Amino acid sequence: MVATASYQGPAILAGGYRIFFFLAALWAFVSLTLWVSYLAGLTAQEANVDVLLWHGHALIYGYSGAVVAGFALTAIPNWTGRLPVRGWLLFALVLPWLVARFAELLSLYDAAIPELRVAGEMLFFLLFVGIAAREVIAGKNWRNIKIVVFFAAFMVMALLSNLDRLEVITLPFSGWMLGLAVILTLISVIGGRIIPAFTGNWMRQQRLEPLPVMFNKFDALTILVTIGALVSFIGAWSVVVTGVSATIAGVLHLVRLARWRGWKTGKSPIVTVLHVSYLWVPIGFGLLALASFGVGEAD
Repeated sequence: MVATASYQGPAILAGGYRIFFFLAALWAFVSLTLWVSYLAGLTAQEANVDVLLWHGHALIYGYSGAVVAGFALTAIPNWTGRLPVRGWLLFALVLPWLVARFAELLSLYDAAIPELRVAGEMLFFLLFVGIAAREVIAGKNWRNIKIVVFFAAFMVMALLSNLDRLEVITLPFSGWMLGLAVILTLISVIGGRIIPAFTGNWMRQQRLEPLPVMFNKFDALTILVTIGALVSFIGAWSVVVTGVSATIAGVLHLVRLARWRGWKTGKSPIVTVLHVSYLWVPIGFGLLALASFGVGEAD
């Protein structure tokens, strides 16, 4: 049960999902619009950064960072029973994210402030991981401490990516790949918990059977294969290894999705959309497998 208390501040700061999901959607629209405009030659300005890398970082650490924060700040009170983070503390977390995104926009033009961009982004991640850890530990919710470890790993990947962009270190791959791997693993872990659970609860109300298969050894195997495929992708191993492992991962995720029986939830769009969203995981691995085998390459 979530603790309750009166809140008199701005509605948009009443919960993490309100402000961060809104900002994530706004940033996705702005960043994608600017990126496509550059690709289409619709803007006269010359970007002083690699626009493709800019796009990857903006979506993985900017957009996904906001989505992860919004999800975590909404889920953690349900896990711990503590009051949600809101008001001025929430604003203090939002502010460095906004600073980082503003500096990210400037980097597309001749007004780049890379230090401000990195400082804002890393302060956001530090505050977010610190708040998440504090809430889980204070609530003695040890079962979900591993999720905080994922958040911390995401922060480390953001740091490495930013150091690479500042040319402090040189990564042998694009920094956004690291964040993508963490996000996909997080989706695989959390999706494997909440999608069959929410689906099962709805199906019980509707007296539908058989119920979704809950997390078991098959799910653990799927996550291990997923991690292996992502490591192969990031490390640029043999195209055959990457292609085969991505194919296997995609098939396993499809089977996993089928075990959750989403096709029975058509009367509940809010449940159905969870299955539709997760479908993009096997689709993504399928596209990676095709790309690894050279399908779709220009002659």
